[in-house]
Amino acid sequence: MKQIILTLTIAALGASLASADEVKLTNGHKINGKVTKSEGGKVIVEVGAGTIVLDAKEVSAVNPGHTAIDDYTEKWQKVKDSTKASDYLELAKWAEDNKLPRYLPTLYMKVISLDPDNAQARAGLRHEKMGGKWLTFEEAQTARGLVKVDERW
Repeated sequence: MKQIILTLTIAALGASLASADEVKLTNGHKINGKVTKSEGGKVIVEVGAGTIVLDAKEVSAVNPGHTAIDDYTEKWQKVKDSTKASDYLELAKWAEDNKLPRYLPTLYMKVISLDPDNAQARAGLRHEKMGGKWLTFEEAQTARGLVKVDERW
């Protein structure tokens, strides 16, 4: 019975993938995010840091709501065609303040495409300026003479 109710709830929400949800788990925990898919006995939830895939049997309920991911989507739609690096930096700051780190690299790369010498975006990507040239973290470590061994420099 519980599985049928869960399936019907997720199916009803499937019509509106843009809505954010509070996903209640059978262990009592909650996940706030967006249910993006529910197929093959899996429930896929987008959260600020990435994507969580759950077995449907782990989910007891899905309650619709509004989260920062929805706000980010609205803000992105407003700036996505902008040619001003400051628009993307402002959105990156907002995303960081609202704990949505998954969007930061894309935003910083967009800033760099518009303003290649932007120190704030470069710092956000962990780039370093050495000899007047921007290097990725790995390139800078190699330039220092360091070698990566067992995932450590």
